[in-house]
Amino acid sequence: MDRLDINSPFIIYRLPGEKTQICRTDVTASGDGLDAGDIHLSQWLGATLGIQRVDTVSTPRPTYSAAVKEAAARAAARNGKTVLARTVCGSFHRFAPLEMAREYFKAFPSMFCFLAYHPRTGYWMSASPELLAVFDGKNGDTRALAGTRKAVEATPWDNKNVAEHEMVVKDIKQRIRDLGPDWSCIGGDRSNLRYGNIEHLCTPISFAYSGDSPAQIGTIVNTLHPTPAVGGFPRAEALADIAELEIPQRKFYGGVISTPSTAYVVLRCVHFDRRHWCIYTGSGITGLSTPDAEWDETEAKAQPLLMLLNQF
Repeated sequence: MDRLDINSPFIIYRLPGEKTQICRTDVTASGDGLDAGDIHLSQWLGATLGIQRVDTVSTPRPTYSAAVKEAAARAAARNGKTVLARTVCGSFHRFAPLEMAREYFKAFPSMFCFLAYHPRTGYWMSASPELLAVFDGKNGDTRALAGTRKAVEATPWDNKNVAEHEMVVKDIKQRIRDLGPDWSCIGGDRSNLRYGNIEHLCTPISFAYSGDSPAQIGTIVNTLHPTPAVGGFPRAEALADIAELEIPQRKFYGGVISTPSTAYVVLRCVHFDRRHWCIYTGSGITGLSTPDAEWDETEAKAQPLLMLLNQF
């Protein structure tokens, strides 16, 4: 990895639990994102890929708080949820992307990690906990990941986070079943999934396809994405709220990085060039949300990346 030309297109990625990193330099930019052989990186909602400039101004707290307040009122009226993102921006003292990626990957061995570069997109780095699907054509797994708190807490989860999580569980199960009678799914036991200084409620969901010929992972990805964990519920209303209330353009944040058998949502990510960096961080807004609590949640999610970037 240290011999890589960081000025030419590349994608370095590592699957969860694996030690081996895969490096691809045959990267092309077209359609909704980047392709390199058997790996594809797509933008939020499949938007057509243009030139991606790194944002240099963080989302102001009053702006985000006003958006949260409005989204919470709308979510309360329909008993739903909307995920709103904001940005945290800064500058480098020194530019060392490979060293930075090595430290980030090392800190999150059980996450899907990648560092990608193309002249049209700049650099993107992520260590995502958000499994969208792993699928062999017949049997697969996904997970509902929603609800966030500091990892040091030992008390029961509050009603807001539990309700938010259950929206994701129910929506994923329903969408898989709606694929047809050849599809089935079952949820596992809910647990906590730790991510650095925070933890999430996590429910594993297994699914199966009983048709004669194997199905493609794209069927699952197109059905599930965006789940309420990154979009909201009901989906159409939540996506409309995001388009109206959210300030930053998501670009690759909330998009999908996929291989022929795995797909992860691009979260815990940073967009950067040689001078500036921009962290994307979001929170699920329900009728029980408050601006201060949601701001604190986005701060906690950004903290691991922020601590890393401040070393460079």
